[in-house]
Amino acid sequence: MTDKLIKLISEKPETPFAAPEQEICIWESNVLDDLDVNELTDIILTNERNLIEKYPAFDDGQTGLGNDSLTSRYPHFNLFQWKHNGLNETVRKTHDKFISVLGYENTDLYGQCWANVLRTSQQIKSHSHYNDTLCYLGGHICTKVKDTHTHYVNPYTKQVYSSKNEIGKITLFPNWIDHYTDYNKSPQERVTIAFDLFTPEFFNTKVKKEKKSHWEKLW
Repeated sequence: MTDKLIKLISEKPETPFAAPEQEICIWESNVLDDLDVNELTDIILTNERNLIEKYPAFDDGQTGLGNDSLTSRYPHFNLFQWKHNGLNETVRKTHDKFISVLGYENTDLYGQCWANVLRTSQQIKSHSHYNDTLCYLGGHICTKVKDTHTHYVNPYTKQVYSSKNEIGKITLFPNWIDHYTDYNKSPQERVTIAFDLFTPEFFNTKVKKEKKSHWEKLW
């Protein structure tokens, strides 16, 4: 697929109490030329049980995947620090292209990255990652998917953008937007890499000293 900019544009309010006018930008691209997603999937599935047994559940981020999921260990490991060939650089490059298209000033980036593994009949329920004044971008990369979508929801108008999950697709979105997936009806695992990106202002003021080593700077 080629690069794609999606804009969810709400209607202009006609009363003082109507939902605010809003433009939500989502970016989609494909990373198959830069990443070996099959290798990434193997690494994730090979390490999944060890990570679950090594670390206690924190929470599942309101995904509904529960305390036995890899998702619920997201604060304990950071895939950006595994130094897989091309992952950090690919996310950085995708971010920079997105920012350039929108005409925004570029910034240093700090990121955390984890993986979601959905088995048959599992679903990621509606959730968002952050919602404060220093909120920035979230994203995910599909490494093993079949016949599912991720749905992004405007919190005011409930307008939905449904994105078909395709192997190698990377998506960037405002980290406050609600999103959820279809149920995985396949007998195979559905595997995605998810991440949060933040500016130095967030890293310097919001991340506690003892947690700073968890975050990775993306060059």
